[in-house]
Amino acid sequence: MNILVTGAFGNIGLSTLQALAGRGHRVRCFDVPLRINKRLARRHAIGCELVWGDVRRFVDWQRALKGQDLVIHLAALVPELSHTRPHSEAEMALSHDIHVGGMRQLILAVTTMPKPARIVFTSSLHVHGLTQHLPPPRTVTSPLQPVEPHAVQQAMAEQLLKSSGL
Repeated sequence: MNILVTGAFGNIGLSTLQALAGRGHRVRCFDVPLRINKRLARRHAIGCELVWGDVRRFVDWQRALKGQDLVIHLAALVPELSHTRPHSEAEMALSHDIHVGGMRQLILAVTTMPKPARIVFTSSLHVHGLTQHLPPPRTVTSPLQPVEPHAVQQAMAEQLLKSSGL
């Protein structure tokens, strides 16, 4: 299977690359060309194809999606614990453009493919809001009650994907 991993050099992306390694898939990594991402790519993307770009740009999605069967969409501007900068709290407009605008561009690009790729979107547990007082687990039927801006944007991206029918 041809698999595109977005945000391939973030924490979850690197774990995903490791999980896919040696399973016979052709993996393509899509991430922004930051110095740290290029360094991580040299170390962790052995045998993977690299496509550098920006999830906010339709043309970058078209290039990255060519020939892909599945998109594992992990790209995000995350809160302050990330190794990349800027952080979602400090750059709200940029964060919204990446999460919501990026999902819009992904959906548009996938719908233009001859055979649309399937999409796996990780989102965030935080879309469920404050749940520490509730017994686990959270499920797809649990209500979305995001509190912080990052979670609100992830919930919006989830809704866009659900509404797309992809």
